[in-house]
Amino acid sequence: MFTVGPNYKDYPDSQQNKEAVMRNSLRTCVYTLLDSMRSMQVKRIAIPPIATEVYFGFPMKLCARYIIQAIIEWTMARKKELEQGDIEEITLIQPDREQHL
Repeated sequence: MFTVGPNYKDYPDSQQNKEAVMRNSLRTCVYTLLDSMRSMQVKRIAIPPIATEVYFGFPMKLCARYIIQAIIEWTMARKKELEQGDIEEITLIQPDREQHL
């Protein structure tokens, strides 16, 4: 699966507005990944940072926080409909920074 996140560098607004836009955009990306995962009956997924640092400019720590929040929100919103075994594992990965230099 593949998702494209927003480009943090494209938003000239205040820092607070940029973060709100990024949070909402990342939530949409994560929800789409998890919905696709479930509909395709995929049991495990590894999610890399989306729209971060070198290429898109969003700080890695905030990205991780927002992705984790989105996973929790998605799961809580669907906990009544999720069946045991629908999703076995969601792994967040951080690529080696040297790969991006």
